[in-house]
Amino acid sequence: MQDIHISFDYDSLPRKLLWHEFLKRFGSSKSGRLTFDNVLQYVTLPRVSVNVTGRLADNEREAEEESGLRQIGALGRKDAKYFLDWLFDKGVRHIISLSVEDGGRSDEKVHSDQVIQESLERLIVEHLDWQKNDLDPETILRVGCKIIQQDGSYTISESDQLSTPPVSQHLRQLSLRWSGSNAVLRSWSEPDGLVLLPQLQKIKLVKPSPAKDYDSPQWISRIVNDFQKRLNSNRKTIRDRLFTVSDTESTSISMTYGSVEVIMVNSDNEEEKISTSDTELPFTTPSIVRDVNPHKWLDTTARFASEMTPFWQKTVKEFLTSKGNPATTEGVETDVIVALIDDGVDMFDTALSDRVVEGKSFDYHDGKVRPPFSSAQGHGTVMASMILSMCPMAKVYPIRLRTHLNANGKRNIDADYAAQAIQAALNKKATIISMSWTLPIPKDKSGSKSRLHAVLQKAVDRKVLMFCSAPDDGKFTELDYPSGPWPDHFFRIGAAAADGTIFKWTPDVGITYVLPGVEVVVNRSLHAKERLTKRVGDVEYETGSSVATALAAGLAAMIIYCIKASILSTKLVNQNRDPIVGIAIADNDANMIANPEAMKRAFARLGRVTNANFIQIWEKLDHASDTLEVLNGRELKPEERLKYLKQFIDFGCDLASSIRA
Repeated sequence: MQDIHISFDYDSLPRKLLWHEFLKRFGSSKSGRLTFDNVLQYVTLPRVSVNVTGRLADNEREAEEESGLRQIGALGRKDAKYFLDWLFDKGVRHIISLSVEDGGRSDEKVHSDQVIQESLERLIVEHLDWQKNDLDPETILRVGCKIIQQDGSYTISESDQLSTPPVSQHLRQLSLRWSGSNAVLRSWSEPDGLVLLPQLQKIKLVKPSPAKDYDSPQWISRIVNDFQKRLNSNRKTIRDRLFTVSDTESTSISMTYGSVEVIMVNSDNEEEKISTSDTELPFTTPSIVRDVNPHKWLDTTARFASEMTPFWQKTVKEFLTSKGNPATTEGVETDVIVALIDDGVDMFDTALSDRVVEGKSFDYHDGKVRPPFSSAQGHGTVMASMILSMCPMAKVYPIRLRTHLNANGKRNIDADYAAQAIQAALNKKATIISMSWTLPIPKDKSGSKSRLHAVLQKAVDRKVLMFCSAPDDGKFTELDYPSGPWPDHFFRIGAAAADGTIFKWTPDVGITYVLPGVEVVVNRSLHAKERLTKRVGDVEYETGSSVATALAAGLAAMIIYCIKASILSTKLVNQNRDPIVGIAIADNDANMIANPEAMKRAFARLGRVTNANFIQIWEKLDHASDTLEVLNGRELKPEERLKYLKQFIDFGCDLASSIRA
């Protein structure tokens, strides 16, 4: 199920970027990666520096040479145009509210009038907040003046024909940055200025702070009042003229060219953006431990992941190309989707590359929703990195949550938003849901609790693999959601120290497995270093059961891929072969292993489980890594390759036997 986004907020993504990297992560075509509705509630673009290189830069240069026109001068910029053209290519045609940060200091480059006009002439915009000082009225009039119809033609209404250039028919509200010059107010209110916008209802005039004013407050108030009177007087003239020309359309005309409300505010009194601390999540936030203690568990999984990734890629490619094999009915060759319900994931983090897919957000603030492709506190980015360090082939589907303050002044997850997030994961048909949090809910019959309980019951009934953290400050109870009422249907993950002993805050009972969480070595090995986010690169260790939960979710994804690879390898080996290899594995086993009980048994098959429920994973994975290293290495003779393939298939068959245990 494709997520259709109804807004675009650049949020906390990098302020300097290579355009081809942006397109790689978000897609360049209408159907690629991020998908939008044709009408967006809002688009917010901060000041971003876009660098275009390679063929894209050559195309721009050739277009300018062919037209003989340059879009910008020495102090001009065109960064926002890339994003607005990209949205248009994605199918967006109508933006209710558009905000673009432009200018600021006197020495900063700003978008040229030509660039702004060309950026906006194909888009309907209802509220424009282009933050360039003293924006040219002609530029404003041209917003949406070229609306492409399905037949490819442009539409220009009858009222447009009264003026040159064509006039925006949809602008209802303007936020204008004003330098304080009366000449600018006059240009905006002249008969061929903003007067011509038929639907305009409100102007927010953002003036400099009093410390930067040249004129007295009384003078400024007077010229602003004169501006409003002049603007509305000229609009009344147009309205009266239209009434005279067309009595038959008096009803529709009465809805246009009405009085415009002008509100003046100081630039330093505008609402400040909500600080990121407002979205701090109540996850088990890792503390920093400085004592170095190498961790065999993590070294083992890091090595296995580095060997398994190329083997999987090669196996899928060989299967799909060998004798024209079609895709399997069971979807063996498809991706494993891990839904990560957290505070968002930074898609520009270099460690995550293109392994984070389009997501969903339930982090609402002031009528806007913060995007899933950035992270409020970096917690979700760390969790995604941990999942992908375990299973680089998986795809992470980020679902961003909002929190609220509880009576103790701490931040809690909102149960309603949590319910919506879990439903979004189910709608996505995610194989795994990772939730590095617990949510205590009192015994009551509130609507929020009922809704959360109902959607979790649905997930339990569908036997979805769900992973959640152990509470770091006490024991599990039936009131600790998401797993409280269904302890046997969840993977409740606790944290272990480097030697496998249980973390002192991890509950003694109710834990499914204990994985490394305390003293997790960030810079643990050469294999894993390149796959870890820079957000954890400044510390030596990560602690807490949230890390352990992410590692467990990644391990489950890797087990599924091992069985998938074994199924495809079996099919390849058995082409025109007798006797059959890998008869113990069935085509649907990769789907069947994604069952909580089967997966729990598969975990246990990876190594001896200690009394603390810690898995000594190296007992099986080290040998499997040796096998994969040979298969990924030098060219092998057919009989030699068959020998090692059978070893790996046997490993996959052993994991798959958990289904029938």
